[in-house]
Amino acid sequence: MPFETIYSDGHGQRYAAVTLPWPQVRAILGRDHDGSGEDDQALIQWLCNHGAPAWVADADEGWIDEHGWGLIGPRLVGWAAIEWAKAHGGRLAKYADPVDDARSVTLEEAVVIAREDPSLIYLEPTP
Repeated sequence: MPFETIYSDGHGQRYAAVTLPWPQVRAILGRDHDGSGEDDQALIQWLCNHGAPAWVADADEGWIDEHGWGLIGPRLVGWAAIEWAKAHGGRLAKYADPVDDARSVTLEEAVVIAREDPSLIYLEPTP
């Protein structure tokens, strides 16, 4: 199964992501990844057939590192942040608006705020 994780761009923006460790990539492809788009598409197809989030089919950015291969998904703000927190945990926060300062919020508070303006909710980095 793919591992759902969070990708951080180094500028405070957090994104949903999936990663496959190299041994799993080899098992899926039957060999090492050769860096080609065809290998990427084969992995994306495998992910789509094995319970990965729907955004995987349209992902256009990813990474490789010493641990494996990954895809970067949607930014974790608004309803995407709330759904991530429901499924995986994490701290939610509310951006500052004309009425209130930025602050941490509970999942229940985030849902109420998002009904009015989902762009105010984001997933906080964990310490």
